[in-house]
Amino acid sequence: MALTRDVLADFSPTALDAGIELSLEQASQGPIIVHGVEPAIRSALANLVGNALVHARGAERIVADLDRSSVSIRDDGVGISASIDRDRVEPFQTGDTVTQGAGLGLSIVQEIMAAHGGSMTIASTPGHGTTASLRFAEAS
Repeated sequence: MALTRDVLADFSPTALDAGIELSLEQASQGPIIVHGVEPAIRSALANLVGNALVHARGAERIVADLDRSSVSIRDDGVGISASIDRDRVEPFQTGDTVTQGAGLGLSIVQEIMAAHGGSMTIASTPGHGTTASLRFAEAS
């Protein structure tokens, strides 16, 4: 939880300038512990929060949802266009064919999660926002 809070704090000035609220919500009680390399996990989270700030058109709020073995970065923007191939969704891909990015961020996050025995998923509903989730292997 502390790491996620720190990443959100790092992006607070940018969010404030953009008029977007950043918040943290925790579904389960008690500490949430994952085994991994802290700078790598920080990088994965920062990548997702940064992408949400840059590409979540119309967003007023970005929420980091913590659960027992996952963290999700959810925005309330316009979501990813229904015309985009869902199997090729990339964090830098906004659905705007003029400004699509290379998707390097997604590749980095996927590699980090694979190295930690976890996974990343992205779900989006046009008009209701996008959620990028990192699922970690259960800590013993």
